[in-house]
Amino acid sequence: MYIRFVAAAHLKKNAILYEGFIGNVEDFCNREVEQLDVECDHPQIMAITGYFNVGVELNQVTHNGKIDVLRLPEEGYNGFMPKLLFVPGHYDALYE
Repeated sequence: MYIRFVAAAHLKKNAILYEGFIGNVEDFCNREVEQLDVECDHPQIMAITGYFNVGVELNQVTHNGKIDVLRLPEEGYNGFMPKLLFVPGHYDALYE
């Protein structure tokens, strides 16, 4: 729950960065971030990585069996970068 509130606070504090993508940030946080039964999505991932100043590697298996990799931030980051697997509806942590 703590991370949900951190993500919501970061989204609200930086609302101008997210409004074009998610609409009304306050409503989005009430509906999508602060609710326990709602899975995390891209805006929440961006908020968490922005708040904690960490990167993240998102992996997704495509329809043809290949793996698409997206690293956030895309350039200039050499710090800690956990790996997540996107499965429709949620993210799973990947361990080496």
